[in-house]
Amino acid sequence: MGIDDWESAAVMAVNSFASYGSENKEYLASGSAYAAAAFGEDETSVLLVGFASESFSSKFDLPDGEYLGEVSETVFRSLDGILCGTLDSSGIAYLHGPGEGISGLSIAVDPAPTGIFFDAIEVRIRVSGALSSSYSIDGGDPVSFEGTASFSLGGKKDATHVVAVEAHGETGSLSPSYSYVFAAEEEGAYAQRVMNLHPAETERRTLAAWVWGGPSGSRFVEGKREGNALSFRAEEGDTHFTLASFPEGTSSFAWEEKIRQTPGIAIVSSGVYDASDWAWF
Repeated sequence: MGIDDWESAAVMAVNSFASYGSENKEYLASGSAYAAAAFGEDETSVLLVGFASESFSSKFDLPDGEYLGEVSETVFRSLDGILCGTLDSSGIAYLHGPGEGISGLSIAVDPAPTGIFFDAIEVRIRVSGALSSSYSIDGGDPVSFEGTASFSLGGKKDATHVVAVEAHGETGSLSPSYSYVFAAEEEGAYAQRVMNLHPAETERRTLAAWVWGGPSGSRFVEGKREGNALSFRAEEGDTHFTLASFPEGTSSFAWEEKIRQTPGIAIVSSGVYDASDWAWF
């Protein structure tokens, strides 16, 4: 009696992607979904992994066009470099493309609503193939537009703003919504915010910062997770920190229980860090 999971379509898709373009890949996240793109001479392949029926919208340097999926038998579209679509119940899609270009109705939003934001942002929506289109913010009155719409979002901290888009065309209708989460207001000058954490290192784990250099000595500080971002507080005089991951639910931190960690990071005056290229070991 053996295990035949390796024969499943999902596992075969992951293995196929792993063997393609292994020297030229790009990784990013959108919500709880995780994506990887491999760029080759003849085509581009994209692997998306997330929850069942999860929508994906994020910036990739992909040519405009339709990307046909394996496993999730859905079509993802790239428009202005933004890849949009929805995973089916399998929660995985292996995309190949582009095809002959965009056909039918497409909606792209930039920036993708990933992680949390700390300042007001400029949101840009582009719709292709629509007879009519509109957007609304936080359930407000719809604003009609043709082609492209831009507006500012944010300003109020500790808030989630929902942008809903409706588009109607000859091929049907689309009505996606996008949730943008803005960070809670932190008191004091020593709030630290780490953005773009790698989901492969942080999903289903508890994170803490090991902080040192100041009068309070070396210590673990538990952080607050919001999407792919982590906020924690340092104190005056602290000079460095490293992030460490622990089993999910850990509340009392000890190095012997650590799963992985980052190198030491120097604390900067802005208190904002981009962790997209941090190594974990």
